[in-house]
Amino acid sequence: MKYNIQQSFAFLNGIAADVLDKRLNKNLRTANMPMTTEQFRALVWLWEQDGRSQQSLACLSQRDKGAIARILSILERKDLIIRKEDIKDRRVKLVFLTDFGNSLKEESYQVILDTIDEALVGIKPSDLMIGKAVLQQIIANLTDCK
Repeated sequence: MKYNIQQSFAFLNGIAADVLDKRLNKNLRTANMPMTTEQFRALVWLWEQDGRSQQSLACLSQRDKGAIARILSILERKDLIIRKEDIKDRRVKLVFLTDFGNSLKEESYQVILDTIDEALVGIKPSDLMIGKAVLQQIIANLTDCK
């Protein structure tokens, strides 16, 4: 029997993530939110705990150092965050939300939640619980974040 990669969990998960990102980006633009989904993912971790290190944001967002640096540079230009040297270790950059960045939390979350609701139409809660458990286990199996 031939394995159909196009029907594999990983392949379908990648496509689902891509179509969800496209819709999220569209809905964020429509709502005049000054961020993309990738930038939103970095902001989520700061809304949870402001002042995280750039390295910690890279790990939590599953982005390499260069990618997170580019994302943070864009967020800085948009006046959503500022980066400061850690007084304990000048090599470490800490990332803080600006007042403007903080002010976008509720509205951006609402756009994201509405889009997720749209994506989950027709999916039973019990199936969603199983899907989330599978994804969480995959992340735990493959992540290098400590």
